[in-house]
Amino acid sequence: MNKEKSQALTAVYITTSLGMGGAEEILAKLANGLTELGDRIVIFSLSGDGYHGERLRRRGIEVYSVGAERTNFSSAFIWVVELIRLFFAIKRLRPGLIHSWMYPADIVGGVIGVMLRVPVIWGVFSGSTDRRFYSRRTHNFIKVCARLSHYLPALIISCSSYGRDTHISVGYRESRFLYIPTGFTRSLKENISKLDSKRTTLSVTADTMLVVGMLGRYTVEKDHVALVRAAGSINQTSERVYLVFAGGEGITNHNDEFVKEIEHAGMISSTTLLGQIADKDAFFQAIDVFALISHSEGFPTVIGEAMSHGLPCIVSDAGDAEILVGDQSQIIKMESGSITEKIAERILEFSNNQQLRKEIGLRNRQRIEALFSEKLMIRRYRKAYMHVVKKK
Repeated sequence: MNKEKSQALTAVYITTSLGMGGAEEILAKLANGLTELGDRIVIFSLSGDGYHGERLRRRGIEVYSVGAERTNFSSAFIWVVELIRLFFAIKRLRPGLIHSWMYPADIVGGVIGVMLRVPVIWGVFSGSTDRRFYSRRTHNFIKVCARLSHYLPALIISCSSYGRDTHISVGYRESRFLYIPTGFTRSLKENISKLDSKRTTLSVTADTMLVVGMLGRYTVEKDHVALVRAAGSINQTSERVYLVFAGGEGITNHNDEFVKEIEHAGMISSTTLLGQIADKDAFFQAIDVFALISHSEGFPTVIGEAMSHGLPCIVSDAGDAEILVGDQSQIIKMESGSITEKIAERILEFSNNQQLRKEIGLRNRQRIEALFSEKLMIRRYRKAYMHVVKKK
């Protein structure tokens, strides 16, 4: 520990967002962990405080918003002014390195780093680079970053081996990449009262229904509907499955498209849409099985979080899901056969065998602790940082 503190560094993070996404969660974990080691962490967000901003400040981390209250990306002049202010703010800090988070921030951080002669690290958190899964603007950012990756960053850290490969395939410089998987931690104390309260709120009886939860926004790459249809096919004969969906955009009763799918599957009385949630621990404690059905992922953080809570999983083979789970019995192959039928089969297996759920859940927790701990992730990042700083 003393050795770590004697080599303390000042690291500046420039992030596109501080919302509730997986990339932002990694940033929060890393900032907290490095601060505990004695490093000075300063975060500049291009889109306001989001979910993590004030929480990070309470941990003693400096967090600043860049123009978020005054404008948006459409106002070019004001953003030029704000970026000039950002340049001088970082110059005054004299950081050892700049680590940018997500595509727009990669461009901003890369240019500022070159101007200040400060080494820049980019962060890649996406899986697929397929145009179908991005807005036109974001996909254009990817193409620009691919070209600039040959000149601006000293290192590109990807949390996903799949994401590393897909970005290299669209032109990112291969020799710059380093793969560091996400790390996880959890409280060892189970909050049983919170679990009971949540089940009561959902009108679920633990003895009669299997609660399957999915955490993620309603987007084109996620397949919430396949899970709904699978559960609906089971409940046609007996009401055995209860679904709980949580996440950001689209996971509310105001999403007419999703609600119609739930009604059509006959699951309207056996489904709860929680929307955005602040307490993910309570969510994981309230379910029996975690599901993530997706056509595209990088390193699916929510799977690791579910595993760290001792939950069995039903997840698609997108991104690094198979690396995380390491168990084919929990994987759904998306490219072969009926996805809905496969999901239903896995749900029935878990529904009929409580002991199986416990055994797989325990193995999942042990796997996370052994291979994907948060402490190990922080050590890997810091080792990479010190290597880049020493090469400067």
